[in-house]
Amino acid sequence: MTEKEEQWRLFWAIPLPKPIHTQIEHLQKELIRQVPGGSVRWVPANNVHVTLAFLGDWYRSRIPPMVEEVTQALEGIPPFDVEIAAAGVFPNYRRPRVIWLGIGGDVDALHRVQAAVARALVMHGWKPERRGYSPHLTIGRVRRGQGNTTLAAIGQAVQRLKVDPFGRHQVREITLYRSVLKPSGAEYTPVARVTLQ
Repeated sequence: MTEKEEQWRLFWAIPLPKPIHTQIEHLQKELIRQVPGGSVRWVPANNVHVTLAFLGDWYRSRIPPMVEEVTQALEGIPPFDVEIAAAGVFPNYRRPRVIWLGIGGDVDALHRVQAAVARALVMHGWKPERRGYSPHLTIGRVRRGQGNTTLAAIGQAVQRLKVDPFGRHQVREITLYRSVLKPSGAEYTPVARVTLQ
């Protein structure tokens, strides 16, 4: 009888530098003052990243060939710039579930990188989400069971939030992260990095 192989919860993302995390934290604090207390679970600012693809549970033995495939898929794609711009919610301002910050800068290049990563992952059995890729930074998730008045207040607070474009950042690499869910929240550990050439 063979021992059951360990699986890791994985995702590909673009890491962001500390100055951007600091600015995100300031925006979160501004929203915390305006939304009903305890209605939103805020993502720790240093955990905020640009997700490219969420893989879910992945066998460890399948990680090296998958990383190799992604590396090849990204060959010839040069570094590019992104910046943080605007704030919004999914699915709408009346019944928000996710609070996000938008991505500006060279969004076409970002889409090319994500598409290349997705093609490589599909070769390894990954199934992409049906809805198209919508680059954003998740900064908060509305807790379940909030009433209509609370939901409307959250939506209005995000609509009022003024976000001037900030944090221009040159993307030089993408990172494969392992996500470990703990009572204190998710903990992300880099597993592999692929440099844009």
